[in-house]
Amino acid sequence: MKLYFVRHGESEANTRHIISNRVLPRYPLTAKGQQQAEALGQSLRGHVFAALYSSPILRALQTAERVAGQLSTAPEVRLAPALCEPDLGELEERGDDAAWRLHDDLYQRWWIEQEDEARMPGGESFSDLKARFFPFIDTLLEQYGAEPDAEVLLVGHSGIFLCMLPLLLRNVSTDFAQSHFPQNGGCIVAESRMNGIYCLSWDGLTSFSPDA
Repeated sequence: MKLYFVRHGESEANTRHIISNRVLPRYPLTAKGQQQAEALGQSLRGHVFAALYSSPILRALQTAERVAGQLSTAPEVRLAPALCEPDLGELEERGDDAAWRLHDDLYQRWWIEQEDEARMPGGESFSDLKARFFPFIDTLLEQYGAEPDAEVLLVGHSGIFLCMLPLLLRNVSTDFAQSHFPQNGGCIVAESRMNGIYCLSWDGLTSFSPDA
């Protein structure tokens, strides 16, 4: 089974530098973001996906719908809250420099200090992210893991992917993920094997050792 982790196209939250990680009817894709989603869909046109899941956050859902619109055979878009960005509590809907400093500090506490319980007031911790992300992945493995040719498309966000994929993929480190930030409309491809899940390509990079 292969998993395609897709970051949403550019959104108004990106261009306005707003922290908005909750399910709200705000910050749709920009025209550029729509084009990014459609271009990705065109690049995947020849694939027949067993399932297509999306974060319910508007920018991800719009990306999933536009990608699906370009596929020759598109499954129904299913909502997967496990793919949502980390809820950042009191930082939500802010875009000031102080908020972004606190945002960056929290991620460093998660990544560098390994403070799994650190959180912003009213937000999620790293442990919370693991508690929703990995059961979802386990469900996918149960449903599709026995089918070697099955492909599943997962549309989400950079934050959840940068936090969780180094734990999921056996040949990707946190340092690598931090220094290779997935672009809007970027795609990370992974493959499930007998001894774990491995990255095949990361936003266009394919230099991964199969035995890493």
